[in-house]
Amino acid sequence: MDVANGGVPVSCITSSASKHENELVNPLVTMTRQRVTNCQNLVDSRYDAKEILARGTELKHVPLTDTNQRNRIAD
Repeated sequence: MDVANGGVPVSCITSSASKHENELVNPLVTMTRQRVTNCQNLVDSRYDAKEILARGTELKHVPLTDTNQRNRIAD
C-alpha cells in the first residue's frame, strides 16, 4: 500500500502470499505516479534494492531509504 502524508491511501496492490513484496514495489510506485505527484520514497531497509532505487531515480524521487547492510557487503 502506498500512502500520502497523514496515512491517506493512494494505491494498493494485493497478491498471493508466494509473491515477495519487493516484486510489487515498482508497479505500485508507477500506479501511484499516475494518481498523484510525489517526490519522496520513504521506506525501510527491506526496500534497499538497486532496482527499486533505480526506479525512484527515474521518477526523480528523493530516496529516504534505510540502508540494508546485507546489500552493501557484495558492493
